[in-house]
Amino acid sequence: MWIVLALCLVGGAGFFTGPLVAFGRAVVNFFIGL
Repeated sequence: MWIVLALCLVGGAGFFTGPLVAFGRAVVNFFIGL
C-alpha cells in the first residue's frame, strides 16, 4: 500500500524530487569520499 502511495508521490512531484534525489546522492558520495 505504501509503495503505491510513494510511487504516486514521486510521479506527482517528480520535478521536485528529481533535483532533491540528485542532491542527496551528491551528499552521500561526499561522505563516502571522506
